Amino acid sequence: AMQAFDLGPHLALVGVRENAASGAFPRNAVNGDDARQRGIEAQLQWRPDTDTLLLASASYLDTDSDDRLDRYSSAAPSNIAHVLVSRRFAGTWDASASVHLQGSYWASGLSDPQDGYTRVDTRLARQLAMGRGNAEVALTVQNLFDEGYTEYRRNVVAGRRAWLTFSYTFAP
Repeated sequence: AMQAFDLGPHLALVGVRENAASGAFPRNAVNGDDARQRGIEAQLQWRPDTDTLLLASASYLDTDSDDRLDRYSSAAPSNIAHVLVSRRFAGTWDASASVHLQGSYWASGLSDPQDGYTRVDTRLARQLAMGRGNAEVALTVQNLFDEGYTEYRRNVVAGRRAWLTFSYTFAP
């Protein structure tokens, strides 16, 4: 049976087991593994003035499992941290930068082991009064320094991504 509690969870995990007797569906789902997860997360937010936001968060996760059917003990990163700085200036401009750090892990299933990485993202936006509403034009760059990292498969490398957005809000 699956049980979960807010404090001290102990889960009976569903895994897969080969079934040689069946040709069409070679796997059966079974409750055959246990994992105990313990962790902590924290967030700090500070606004030194009305136009500035500083945000930092971090989490730690420890998973204890015999890993009889899958890699539950390494299926999620043990450490994740994030820092965000956001600033409004000249009344109509917003700029932000964030740094994301993630530890290594090896997700369950048919994934590949993933190395830890650090990624820097930026965003610059301008608000405009337009007609009977308000518009925003924004440029976002994810992975600013083009540090290749993978998310699930080693041959799928995430590089720098950039996009320009336009939004319009009609005033009532």
